[in-house]
Amino acid sequence: MLISELEISDGKLLNKIENTFDENQNLIESKIYFGNEIYEKISTEFNEVGYIKTTYQEGIEIERMERINNGKNFENKFYEENELVEIHKYQYESSPKTGVTKIFDSQNNLLAIRNEYFDSNDYILKFEEFNANEQLMEESIYERENELILKETQRDFYNGAIEYISTYEYDFKKNLIRKEIRAINKSLVSANHNRYDEKNRLIEENRISNGENVNYQHIYSN
Repeated sequence: MLISELEISDGKLLNKIENTFDENQNLIESKIYFGNEIYEKISTEFNEVGYIKTTYQEGIEIERMERINNGKNFENKFYEENELVEIHKYQYESSPKTGVTKIFDSQNNLLAIRNEYFDSNDYILKFEEFNANEQLMEESIYERENELILKETQRDFYNGAIEYISTYEYDFKKNLIRKEIRAINKSLVSANHNRYDEKNRLIEENRISNGENVNYQHIYSN
């Protein structure tokens, strides 16, 4: 189990995440450090119908998500400072294989609709997000080889019409070893290089973004 994640830049430790799991290997707590100081704690409490995930800063609750599962369908309620701000309702359809998430504000006004389209094995092929006026605001199209994503074309219409192309590279064990994101003019936006141990667990990520190189190290319990 992943018990610690370290974020390092220029040889200096920036952030650290410490994870705690229950006897069922469910993640129940994450402590986020800036330097040696705890900045944030995220606690997850599981129940018969889902879970409650709560975020604390300086011991004060700042965010909470309440999840209720119903088969493949679910409802998420989001709270900020103990006030309901959004409700996400997800509905899965088996024929054709699609998933629809409707997003509402606290007064039950529709904010957005997200559509997901899956292949016969439930791997995602396309994602769309529309605003309340049914205008397309985001779109992602995936080129796959079974469970592996080879290429993703993402279009963002919230800030004009921005397009990004992500490409994925895997080793012979199907571990993701490289991901690149480029703008439509082919300029590099970010690049990730991953390294794995003999158990195929991710142990190191090197990420280049905006000219900055950040290293992430993953530590496991066994």
